Amino acid sequence: MTQGPSRKQILITSSGPFVTCDLGLFLARPCDALDAAKWKLTLLAMTTAYGRYSISTAEVPHPAALDIIRGFAMQIFKTDAMYIGLPTSMSYIRVIDIPFFEDNACTQRVSLDRIKGALACSPLHEHFILARDPRLVRNSPNSTNCTVNIDLWDSQTGARAKALIGKSLMMGNRLCLIKEVQPRKGVPIC
Repeated sequence: MTQGPSRKQILITSSGPFVTCDLGLFLARPCDALDAAKWKLTLLAMTTAYGRYSISTAEVPHPAALDIIRGFAMQIFKTDAMYIGLPTSMSYIRVIDIPFFEDNACTQRVSLDRIKGALACSPLHEHFILARDPRLVRNSPNSTNCTVNIDLWDSQTGARAKALIGKSLMMGNRLCLIKEVQPRKGVPIC
C-alpha cells in the first residue's frame, strides 16, 4: 500500500521563488476569518514542507475554507501565481532543448530562476503547479542544450500534465517542446 501526504493539510506553493513570512501571523489571520465565517477548521501549525509551506489541520478542509486561506495567502505573498489546496498526486514532464547558456559566448549558464520565470510567464502557467524545483540536465558534456525535468502536483487522472504534454514553451528565442515522462522508482529525476 502506498501512502501519500495527509489530506489534513493545506499546501501553499508558487512557481516563483520561495517567499518567507511570519508563520504565526499567517496562521492567526485566517483563523479569525474562519471563525467569523462559522467554518470549523482548526489550523494546527504551519511549517515548510516539500520545498514550500504546509498548514496542518485537525480535519480535511472544505473548499470554501480553502478560499478564505487562499485570499490571505495572496495578500501576504503578494502574488496570484500560487497553488493553495490539498495535497494531490504527482505527474512528471520534461521540457526538451532548452538553451543551457543565456549568452552567445556560452559562459553564463541558464539559471533556475530564469526557467521558473519562463514557466510563470507562459500562457500555460496555471498548469505549472510545481511539486519541487525543476531540475536541469545538460544533454551531453559539450551540448548547448539541456532538458528540464518538472514534477507537478496533479490529479489522479493527470489533467495538468495532459494539458501540457505536446505543447511548447518559449525560452529566450527558442520554442521548446513539453513531453511526458514515465515515473521510475528510485530515480530522482522522474
